[in-house]
Amino acid sequence: MKELLATARLLAFGQTQHFERVENRSAIGDGDGDVNGDEHDHQPACGTNPADGIAQWDEAQLLLDPARRGRVGSFQSAERGVHAPEVLGMVFLEAVRGASCNLPSAVCRLRPAVAFCLLAVALAAACGEERPASTTLVLSYGRMTAEHDSVLLELATRFEAGHPGVRVQLHPLQPGSDSQRFFYLRSFTAGSQLIDVFELDNIWTAELAAAGTLRTPQEPPYARGLSAAVRQAASYRGRVEALPSFVATSLLYYRTDLLEKHAIAVPTSLTELAETARRIADEEGVDGYLWQGAEYEGLTCVFLEVYQGMGGRVRLLERGIFLEGEVVRRALAWLFDLVESGASPHAVTGLGEPGGRERFLAGDAAFLRDWDDFLASARGQDGPIAANVGVAVLPGLAGRPGVSTLGGWHLGVNASTQNPGPAAELVDFLTSDESQRVLTERLGRLPASSGVPRAPVWQGAAGGVLDKALALAAPRPSSPYYHDLSRIIQEEVHAALVSDKSVDAAADKLVERVRALTLSPEAGPEFPRMLLNPSFLF
Repeated sequence: MKELLATARLLAFGQTQHFERVENRSAIGDGDGDVNGDEHDHQPACGTNPADGIAQWDEAQLLLDPARRGRVGSFQSAERGVHAPEVLGMVFLEAVRGASCNLPSAVCRLRPAVAFCLLAVALAAACGEERPASTTLVLSYGRMTAEHDSVLLELATRFEAGHPGVRVQLHPLQPGSDSQRFFYLRSFTAGSQLIDVFELDNIWTAELAAAGTLRTPQEPPYARGLSAAVRQAASYRGRVEALPSFVATSLLYYRTDLLEKHAIAVPTSLTELAETARRIADEEGVDGYLWQGAEYEGLTCVFLEVYQGMGGRVRLLERGIFLEGEVVRRALAWLFDLVESGASPHAVTGLGEPGGRERFLAGDAAFLRDWDDFLASARGQDGPIAANVGVAVLPGLAGRPGVSTLGGWHLGVNASTQNPGPAAELVDFLTSDESQRVLTERLGRLPASSGVPRAPVWQGAAGGVLDKALALAAPRPSSPYYHDLSRIIQEEVHAALVSDKSVDAAADKLVERVRALTLSPEAGPEFPRMLLNPSFLF
């Protein structure tokens, strides 16, 4: 019955990800090395083939009957990305609207009250069925590659071997970190118990913890060895709320052959980087410096790196996040000047991770700001520059080190799980040195644990660069307000880059909006507004 109530709450909040419309970012990624991007989902709730609706209803029954579940994706349609709670919500909403749909015509013709009663009876009957004696843990994650699925299945099998009576079911979500975040926030805030353990971007931790949707873990011994930055990203109000699975950081990639040709040293300051990029662009006819300038999370990372590299502080207080206005203006002016001077092409304002990587690998750029996972693919491909890819830390002001962004993903336990003990054990296992070693060897992930050797590409000189970058890496603010802050930065910085606003006007507006966000009586994290007003998503 608890799940029935949770489902009712999901319905009350319009919990149908199938209707969700998220800004299309399929070509730009999500800002911290997970180049998946979001996609439009504008399909109608019901299609044109009646068999599809019956199959979706049967998929909902798979969800409610653990004995019928498969190992991977048992309650998410591989073709359409429909989740069973959303299928049930879809049935109810379509019945209420009186619209025709793919379900049997008798269901579509039901009056709203009758339809809801039928749905409630079906749910209660399913919830009343006897469950298998073994414990089934549902592990949810964002689908990346087939190899990613394979590795998680292998780790799940290892866990099961050491935990008789416990079975792990994988629940992959479609790519797109924004849509994944919306799904978790809405489901968990409504009290859904369908997912026990889930992967979360490190910038979600504070928001989910503030929403009361994370079960605080008992820190395993290895957690004491985490760096201060990694621990901060995994914490909210000084308490670790999720455990790191892997980390990521940003770096400066460059063409060694072009620097040697022009007898230029690797830039160590923002001024040197701008001047060197402009010179090579002019003399070689290639792009100088590529970075993520499209209006998405990657632009937030770039701006915060420049802002902090210029000495700006991100102050995280009880009421919100505060930035220094004068440094905001200087950072924004530096980025704008890159484009205006020709150090970066105008096309950078629409560039995300995939596009930048493609141009750099084709030999069409001298410098690229990107994540650590790019080095292995850059040196392992057969393109024209494979043997000429260098890596360095991001520069700051003269005499001041640059600042990289700390990315990465964590594992958390749903606060409403019915299996808190086994779920915590699964998180401990998946974030252990043993599991991180598998993720490193098979997927090239950067381990969060210092006890796990890195991939071979990070041995030698490159390893020294990475060590320095990690030491300088700063987590994005661990605050429930973070997504509001990021959206403000994206909008105002991008407006200046494309000349919709002057640099001064955009900088002033950015500071003003952040101040209003954190100080106005109506201010607050995004998730309560999203839940109380479903139209917020459309």
